Amino acid sequence: MKKILLTFACALSAMVMFSACDKGEDVKEFKDENATVKALTIEATLPSAQGEGMKTAFTAKDFLRIRFAKADGTSVGRTQILRGEAAEGKTASFSNRVAVPNDAETAFVYVDNNETNLVNYGSAPTFVNLSGQKGTLADAMAHQVIVGSTPVSGLSGGKGSVSLAYKTGIAKIVVSYPEGTRVKQGETTITLGGDAQYNKIELMLDSPEKSSTKGAITVPAIVDTVKCTSTAYVAIWPVGGEYTNTNLISHIQTTTYGNALEVTNITAGKTTEIVQGVDAKEFNYWIGDEEYKVHDVYAKVESASKWITVKDGVLTVGENKTGSVRVGKVVLDNGHTYIFTQIGANDFKGSWTLYSKLFDPNKTLGKGNTNADKTVVTFGEPRQRETLKDAAGKEHTNNLGIKGLYLDSVLDACVEIDYNERTVKFGVFFDRRAAQKAADGKFCTYIPECSGGNGWGNYNFAPGDKGFSDSNYEWLWFTVSEDLKTLKYQYYGAGQMTSNGKYYICGISIPKATSTDKASIAGSYDVIYQANYNGSNEESMYFKK
Repeated sequence: MKKILLTFACALSAMVMFSACDKGEDVKEFKDENATVKALTIEATLPSAQGEGMKTAFTAKDFLRIRFAKADGTSVGRTQILRGEAAEGKTASFSNRVAVPNDAETAFVYVDNNETNLVNYGSAPTFVNLSGQKGTLADAMAHQVIVGSTPVSGLSGGKGSVSLAYKTGIAKIVVSYPEGTRVKQGETTITLGGDAQYNKIELMLDSPEKSSTKGAITVPAIVDTVKCTSTAYVAIWPVGGEYTNTNLISHIQTTTYGNALEVTNITAGKTTEIVQGVDAKEFNYWIGDEEYKVHDVYAKVESASKWITVKDGVLTVGENKTGSVRVGKVVLDNGHTYIFTQIGANDFKGSWTLYSKLFDPNKTLGKGNTNADKTVVTFGEPRQRETLKDAAGKEHTNNLGIKGLYLDSVLDACVEIDYNERTVKFGVFFDRRAAQKAADGKFCTYIPECSGGNGWGNYNFAPGDKGFSDSNYEWLWFTVSEDLKTLKYQYYGAGQMTSNGKYYICGISIPKATSTDKASIAGSYDVIYQANYNGSNEESMYFKK
C-alpha cells in the first residue's frame, strides 16, 4: 500500500480523541452561517474481514463519527456523532441531527475507536499511533481503523450510504522458546521488527509516506510457563510490502531471543496467526568485579573485548582491576552476543565534583557563600562501615565515604547494586546520633537541610534531636545516570521527604559541635550545600565523575 487515497487522508485528518468527542457533539440547534442543521441517516456497511478480533457486525453499543471536507480536501466543521438504533448485522443505520457545512464536498464516516489518538477540530495532522499497544486482543481491536466516504451531494435528502474499509489488521504472535527457558509475566516482550508496517502515521493531504514512521512495534506478552511460550496481539497497519528481512524478537529480562520472521505478509482486515520458535541471541549480564565464567559456550569468537576469552567451552570474564565500571562484548559465529557490565561499589571510588549552591557564611571553607560552587571530593572508605535499617525496615550498608566537603570529616554513603535488575542506588548518610572529628579541636555532623515544602521557604537549616528521623539518621537518595558518572538529587518539585514526614530535604547541612556527644551539636549550620546549583531548580545538586 504505497499510496493511500486522498479521501482517506482527509477522513483521518478529522478523527478525534474519544474523551474530547463525547462533549457537545450531538447537535440539537446549531447556529452557524456556514452550516445547515438537518436530520441525517447513514446506512453503513462493514467490510469483509477474517479472523479473531475482526469486526464483522455492528452491535447496539456502536456509533459512528462523521466529518466533512471541502473540495480542496481541507477539513471544515467539526466531528459529530451518528447513533445506531438497535444497530446489528453487517449493515446498519445510524442517525442524528448534524450540522453540515455549506461548503462541504465530502463526508467521511468511521467506526468510533478511542485508541487511535486522533484530532477533533480543524486541519491539524492526524496521528495514528500503534507503538504503545498493550499486547492483548482487546487492545489490538481497540486500535483498528475502519473508515469510508460519501459525497455530501448524495445526502441532500437526509439519507445516504457508505461502504467502510479496514486500514489495519491484527497479528497474533505466539513465540516458543528453547526448552528450559524461564518465561516471566511482566518481564517478557515481543517485537515485530522491520519497516513493513507503520508504527506512527501522520496523514497529510499529499502522501502519508512523507511524514509517517515505519518501524518496529514492541508490546508486552502473556506468558505460558508450562508450554514455555508467550503470546501477543498487535494491531498492524501494513505498508504493503512483504515481511522479508524482518526479525521477530523477544526479550525476557536480560536475554534477547529472535529469528527471522517466517510469515511474509500481514494484511488489513484479517487476523494473521504467527507461531514461531526463537533462539537466544543476546545475553546481557551485570556482574561483580571478580572473575566470572559462563559454561557450555561452544562457538568461534568473531570479536571480543581483550579481557573476555572463550576456550574449551568456557567463556571467562577477567577480574576488573581498573577501579572503574567497564563494559565488554563478545560476538560468536553462532549469532550469539554476550555483553558484560562489570560493576562494584569500589568502582565508584575516586575523584568526584559536587555541584551545588554553597552557604559558607563563616568562611570555614575559605569560600564564603557561592552561587555556583564546584567542590572536588574523594569517594573512598566509609568512616564507619555499618548496616542499618531505614524507617521502612529495609537494610542498607554504608560502603563508601566522601571526604572533602568539610575539613577532614567524612560523609558516609551507600551504593547498592542489583545485578538481576541492572540498577544502581546511591545515597548519602545523615547521622545525628553523634558528631565526628573534623580537625584538631573541631567537630561536626552531616544532617539534612529541610524545607516545609518542596519549594523554597519554611526552612529548618539544622533540625535538632529526632527533628528529621526518630532514629536520628537518614539516607538521601540520588539518581544514578545511565553511564554511572552522574549522581543527581532533584529537589525542587520532586524532593525526598524526611522519614518522619515533617520536611522535604533541600540540601546537606553541616553544623559544628564541641565534641562527639550529640548534645554538643549546634542548633544552626556552619556550611550548607543546597540543591540549586547556580540558582537553578533544574540543575539541583549532583556529583559528577
